[in-house]
Amino acid sequence: MTLVGISWFAVARLAAAAAPARSDGAELIYATSGTISAQNPALSPDGTTLIFTRYTNGYDGGAGTPKGGLYSMPSAGGTATQITNLSTDKGLGATNVNGLATWNVFANLVTFADTAADADIWTIAPDGSALRRVTDAANGPGAPDNPPAYQEPTFSPDGKTIVFEEDVNNGTSSDGYVGSIDIVPAGGGAVRRLLAGSDTSDNRLPVWSPDGTRILFQRRTTPSVDGGYRLFTIKPDGTGLTQITGVGSKYDNLDSDASWSPDGKWILDSACYGNGPQTPCPDDAEPNIFLVSADGTKVVRVTTSNTEDGAPAMSPDGRWIYFESHKKGDNSPTQIWRIATPPH
Repeated sequence: MTLVGISWFAVARLAAAAAPARSDGAELIYATSGTISAQNPALSPDGTTLIFTRYTNGYDGGAGTPKGGLYSMPSAGGTATQITNLSTDKGLGATNVNGLATWNVFANLVTFADTAADADIWTIAPDGSALRRVTDAANGPGAPDNPPAYQEPTFSPDGKTIVFEEDVNNGTSSDGYVGSIDIVPAGGGAVRRLLAGSDTSDNRLPVWSPDGTRILFQRRTTPSVDGGYRLFTIKPDGTGLTQITGVGSKYDNLDSDASWSPDGKWILDSACYGNGPQTPCPDDAEPNIFLVSADGTKVVRVTTSNTEDGAPAMSPDGRWIYFESHKKGDNSPTQIWRIATPPH
């Protein structure tokens, strides 16, 4: 049947009506209960499969050793299947984020960082086979007294290289860590420092662009103070550092968990904006999902719920934005939602 005069945006809204939805039109894809938390959605290269982290003990695994793993399910909803098995996979507590750059089509591998065993970068096949540790943080810079923790990896588009965040204990930082941006061959090998962290440069959550020319990340220049992150890009050779959000602004727009649209023209941002890129948000506001143009000049609001929405990821066809969400003002367990991408 052909629908004449109805945009794909409207069709997507009609499809979403069959599932539990919020006032802003977002539909629930993976529900949780009790202390179970579903986080960090990412998509397969063909858009048919959703992968995410599932913790059994609250947001980010709760206190102590996180009890978590990677799960996959149909992107339109359905039964979730565990990819990593805690009983056989060395007790890993998995994290995965960053949209389409988490699962590489050429390597046919998913990259993630453990949060329970060795704080290393790993790769695994989507069916749970071919688990491989890529880095060796225990013997990295500062070891054995202050070894780094390797986090938040994403693939280069050709699948040959992984960029990731290196966290090092730092007593002046508000959360105890300062981040650098590093690169490593996907098959393992020497780690190369791309961007060093310091007392005036805390760099986190790197995401390779779809065309391979830029790496998106968030930076704060005053690590001793909570918040204050801005979005930046840098070329894979370490040149071309460019600030995207918060240029010349004194406001903290809560920029975090950013990823790319499939065409590289937009950035998906968990943030809080008022009426434009240089405007503040209310003091009691929590982050929602926004689209920010790659040059930082345009902002389009996506979600409008009175919740905390984070870790957005766009489907390969550009029609949907997946994200995690939980109640405003606390660290309660999250659920996975999706919303039709608004006109932009």
